[in-house]
Amino acid sequence: IAEANMIGMAAGLSSTGMVPFASSFAIFACGRAYEMIRNSLAYPNLNVKVVANHAGITVGEDGGSHQAIEDVALMSVIPGMTVIAPADGIDTKAVIRLIAETKGPVYVRLTRDKFPRVHDENNYHLLGITSGAIPVFNLLEDETVELDYKLGIKNDRIEAFERTSDSPERAM
Repeated sequence: IAEANMIGMAAGLSSTGMVPFASSFAIFACGRAYEMIRNSLAYPNLNVKVVANHAGITVGEDGGSHQAIEDVALMSVIPGMTVIAPADGIDTKAVIRLIAETKGPVYVRLTRDKFPRVHDENNYHLLGITSGAIPVFNLLEDETVELDYKLGIKNDRIEAFERTSDSPERAM
């Protein structure tokens, strides 16, 4: 396991103008490489994107040693680090495209499991990211909503949102 080396290489590539994407299991990407991310990426504000997969407790088959539940906490306390946890595949696709064009260090938290589709591909607009913030989405043509799903979207959260919505068509 050489996540610290991976982050060091990404930092070097970024210092030459490249936009590296470094990826590993979340527990290793932020756990084993935390000091490198903090000191080599965030403090000098390098343009590196850390895209971690297998985050959270949904990696049951891999055991507790692979379950990163602290990754959002670790990454979000680093000054200048933007932390994003996409809700579904549509969201992930848009976030990855956007962060490629966004300057500065970014941590993207992906899971292993498939989650239900939250966004409508035909009516989805990612408006932008500010450093350290959760992205703002235009879910419906006339409505902008800020969503916070740092810990991963689950069916019960979707159902709760639908139950509290004004009308079924505005529920997602």
